[in-house]
Amino acid sequence: MNERIKDIYLKLYENNMQCTKENLAEEYDVTIKTIENSIKPYSEEIIYDKKLKKYRFANLLPKYIPYKIFYNIFKESINDTFLKEDFFIIDNLINNDNDLFMIETEKLSEMSKKIIIFTLAINNNCVLEVEYTTNGEEGYSRFIKPHTIFKDTFAYYCFISYEKRNNEKVGELRSFRFDKIGEIKLVEYIENEIFKKDIHGNKYGEYKKDKYVILIFNKNSASFFQDSGLFNKAEYEVIIGLNSENVTVKMYYRNLNLEVISMLQRWMPQIRIHPDDPLKKEIENKIEENYHLFLNS
Repeated sequence: MNERIKDIYLKLYENNMQCTKENLAEEYDVTIKTIENSIKPYSEEIIYDKKLKKYRFANLLPKYIPYKIFYNIFKESINDTFLKEDFFIIDNLINNDNDLFMIETEKLSEMSKKIIIFTLAINNNCVLEVEYTTNGEEGYSRFIKPHTIFKDTFAYYCFISYEKRNNEKVGELRSFRFDKIGEIKLVEYIENEIFKKDIHGNKYGEYKKDKYVILIFNKNSASFFQDSGLFNKAEYEVIIGLNSENVTVKMYYRNLNLEVISMLQRWMPQIRIHPDDPLKKEIENKIEENYHLFLNS
């Protein structure tokens, strides 16, 4: 595979809006005919869509994926900051090595394949039909628009909205967990709409700016959260005092018990509720109730 084709692969993964014949010809300073001839040997992988008037992958799981794209998709699985830096160094090195630049997708896990498919569907505005199973129930099929892939604790999720073909809950936003997703079918490429959205949330749903508690971290807990990169996540917003004795933080949440209260119980007394937070008494009562339940269990 020559360097031009590798670069076209990269463009198709990142943003195939650029991949018109005219744009590619201008990018590489060649004629449109040269672009057509360059891509022709890879016609099983890359096709020209007359409706969209641009090139795209024939399938949402191409035979190859550039390592740079693979790293960008899955870097959140690398928890250690130093290891992430090592992978970034490797990425720069292998970009200059023809044999290592591309990864065969067939050799990847089923989970990775699903995430790659969703990544391309988001970037290319593809409606999908997806089999989904929740809580051990029988699976169901839904037409969806995928918007944002995110990692919550140990699992990967995607924020999706229900597409009009469902005839119910159209436009409703929810999260799909990748290990609950079964068969995936490409339904349609949509023009004049952008599926990719900057949505912040967790497995329980999207964060709302008016749903938060104010917490005070002591030096030890603040140092841990900062060093671990947790303060960089969407659920935390540092208000006052980073790198000081006490740090005041907004914590956005979807489920008070499962997110806020469980975290405070693990970190007591190093993290406490701000005295002016309106939920202070409710949270303290619930923690006390949980404590007595634990003693009597």
